[in-house]
Amino acid sequence: MRATKEIIVLGSDHGGFKLKKKIGHWLNKGGYKVLDVGAFKQQADDDYPLFALLVASKVADLASRKKNVLGILVCRSGGGMALTANKVKGARAVDVFSLLSARHARQHNHANILTLGQDFLVKSDIPSIINAWLKTKPSTHPRHQRRLGQIKRAEQGHIEVTPGILEKNFDDIKHRLYTVAGLSRWVHIDIADNTLVPNKTFLNLLELKRAKTKAKKEIHLMVSRPLSYLPSIKSAGFKRAFVHVESRQAKEFIKQATKARLAIGLAIDINTPVTRIKKFMPKVSVVLIMGIKAGWAGQPFRSEALQKVVKVKERWPKAEVVVDGGVHADTVKAIAAAGASRVIANSAIFNVRSSSQAIYKLTNYDKL
Repeated sequence: MRATKEIIVLGSDHGGFKLKKKIGHWLNKGGYKVLDVGAFKQQADDDYPLFALLVASKVADLASRKKNVLGILVCRSGGGMALTANKVKGARAVDVFSLLSARHARQHNHANILTLGQDFLVKSDIPSIINAWLKTKPSTHPRHQRRLGQIKRAEQGHIEVTPGILEKNFDDIKHRLYTVAGLSRWVHIDIADNTLVPNKTFLNLLELKRAKTKAKKEIHLMVSRPLSYLPSIKSAGFKRAFVHVESRQAKEFIKQATKARLAIGLAIDINTPVTRIKKFMPKVSVVLIMGIKAGWAGQPFRSEALQKVVKVKERWPKAEVVVDGGVHADTVKAIAAAGASRVIANSAIFNVRSSSQAIYKLTNYDKL
């Protein structure tokens, strides 16, 4: 092993105690600075999660302070240590079993913690496995950097949540607005004309002027002829309008709405390829990606929306990406990881006992 200034945080339970001592000796001999967090004696009743958390927390803390640090954990299988270490924000632990898996973990996954299973490795291979992992440099290839970014965004634990309102009559819209009063920066009102999408909602936009809210209102035009609604949109107090790329009037609507000083967003349905928005960019700065087939609330989330988010952010990194539809506790983290900065939720907010708690939990998805 070559001399280096890297700090190696080392830990094990009773199952990896003997191997940990040997690894510490190898590392010291190789010029590494070793921080051993235990166990310091072999006790059959000690618990691997506690040592995994000590190592992972120390690695994450030192890394946050720009220290050049890695961690090594040892137990009987390596699996339990990896499972627990990865509960710590900033820890990327991989259980390796060969030279190739060690190199892959460091190069492709940017693993900063190596976990080893004492009972499942050939003893003579262990020094070479550790050495291969330490010497391998993390890849700078765009796809590996992109995936690392997704992991980091998933760990952030926070995303902006906007209530989505899709109703057939004015009183229900007013009730929804009252329910979420003071809980969000925006409220998102959907209208549909049973032409562009198979549903028809309340369409009298001027009537919506009476729908009072302190939040900023945006409208989602799931209609085939959005230009006919343009004069009423600003009069009704909307600050932004999303027009569907699938509408034949999308180009002219964006042109006219821009002249009217109305903020514009571009919506794209789940089955429409991302390439369709190219001709509109960068004239719009917000892209709404449907996570379901536009038209009805309550549909299950479709995972192909995630790769659309990735593609939009790669091609237009400054664009704000919003995901609408299928947003629930079991989808919001992946949506945030893909690169969305805001989600629009309907069923997850209104079909529950407490809308305020629902918004809080979706917003702070790390607490789910």
